Amino acid sequence: MQHPTDEEAVFLRSSSLQSFVNLRRGTPGQLPPPVEGYEESLTPSEQQMVDDVGRCSAVGSPQTVENKVRQFITETGADELMIVSSIFDHSKRIRSYEIAGEMFNRLQNDNQSQAQAVS
Repeated sequence: MQHPTDEEAVFLRSSSLQSFVNLRRGTPGQLPPPVEGYEESLTPSEQQMVDDVGRCSAVGSPQTVENKVRQFITETGADELMIVSSIFDHSKRIRSYEIAGEMFNRLQNDNQSQAQAVS
């Protein structure tokens, strides 16, 4: 989930986190609007669940997300990734996917350049 600033991305991610926690509480529903400071309202066990899920997440500004994705690829050797952007505001969700597409184009170009340098 990428947005202009880390703070905005964390705020927008709260919709996804609410949905995840609600599902685990047995109260699934539609994606809720974002809530400022949502993570501070969680119980310790809910915070642990969110932290566990967040290990494979990249949330933040385009540069923050790109750094996290590069690190994840390096650590895991992943050759494909699944992008999910559960953002309440449809236009912001679409923009998140556009930013992700731009990032993946850069990653692909970097990989092609590295492959050419090796050969």
